[in-house]
Amino acid sequence: SHVLSPGEVLGNTFPGPNKYSTEAAPVTISSQPANVTVNEGGNAIFDVGLTGSSPLQIQWYRDGVAIPNAIGPRLTLSNVTAADNETDITVRATNVVNGASVPVTSSIATLTVNSPPPPPAPTMRHKYDFNETSGTIVTDSVGDADGTLLYGGTFGGGQLTLEGAPIGEFGPYVDLPNGIISGLGQDGTIELWFTHRDPNVVWSRIFDFGISTAGEDLQSAGQDFLFWVARTGDGFPRFEANFPTSDALTVLIPNPPGWVPGEEETHVVVSYSNSRNVAQLFLNGVLVSTTTAPRALSDMAGFDVNNWLGKSQWPDPYWAGSYNELRLYSGSMTADRVAASFAAGPDGTPTERPTITVSRTATAMTISWPASATGFNLESSTSVAPGATWSPVAGATPNGENMQVTVPTSDTMRFFRLER
Repeated sequence: SHVLSPGEVLGNTFPGPNKYSTEAAPVTISSQPANVTVNEGGNAIFDVGLTGSSPLQIQWYRDGVAIPNAIGPRLTLSNVTAADNETDITVRATNVVNGASVPVTSSIATLTVNSPPPPPAPTMRHKYDFNETSGTIVTDSVGDADGTLLYGGTFGGGQLTLEGAPIGEFGPYVDLPNGIISGLGQDGTIELWFTHRDPNVVWSRIFDFGISTAGEDLQSAGQDFLFWVARTGDGFPRFEANFPTSDALTVLIPNPPGWVPGEEETHVVVSYSNSRNVAQLFLNGVLVSTTTAPRALSDMAGFDVNNWLGKSQWPDPYWAGSYNELRLYSGSMTADRVAASFAAGPDGTPTERPTITVSRTATAMTISWPASATGFNLESSTSVAPGATWSPVAGATPNGENMQVTVPTSDTMRFFRLER
């Protein structure tokens, strides 16, 4: 009575079903692990073929470090990231022949992880800066989708303040035009600066775009929607989306759990990319939640008819607080763009941090960055320690939409940065 190890199973495989392996055969590698190329987020699978008498002891290594529990002839690395690119994978197998340990180590298999290019910059379709001083029109300064302020509300200081109302009473809210979400296309971004007045009120909608079960202009229960609340019954903010003919909710809740404070301006961004199947929530420039984005925003066509600021599809309390600026974009916003927008503020122009890309040959390295990153210069150093000396790298030339420079490779470690 004995539970066979993976190595013993493997050792008994090769003699066949009618013979138990008792011959003392040293372990050898019959097929080496092959190089693997996989897209970021995918799974990388490495296999090794082994012969030899059992038991066989197997251990896989990543860059020379043993991988825990990787003791079989197949290694699976799940959900690989860009940090896994150019990882060296080896496997070591050992058995005992005539009382002596016999090890064998495979050749190196390289894991290459392809990172998708960043999405193009999103296009702002609608912008509400709430600079009105009176009236009921909320002007869209970018598009032609002016909203209507109903049942109260006060303009002042470049903001719109809503007083809120409890369940069962009418409160002020803004009605934005039909189709404002589906018109963004497959992917979209919602960006908002707001101040939440009463953190003790739950489920009041800062925005709620969609339709209720009762139809246009009516509250009942949410049918199809995208909403954002500062506090749910459990005390945390929440973005939620439900699309027509779908029972699958897209939910974004800060992780680790956090909350939206009262009487402090907060910046929130919901970046929704169906083309990449990723939805992200940012608070004050920081990514706090990620999930899938299984449906296109354009699927809301015909159902985004109750597009409200301060009012819910459900009979929830009306929201109390102030709007500083609301922006709606076609296309998803990257983390760098969110951080730049937060740093610039609602009245500023964001300056994005450009990204360096590198391609190498045996003798040279080509460094590229967006030509649109005006004012940035490439610098290099042999150290990133505080006080390190950075020197300009000359020879940058335009190449399509990029600037690029080619430098020779050497045995000396060098670091590169863009500085403005």
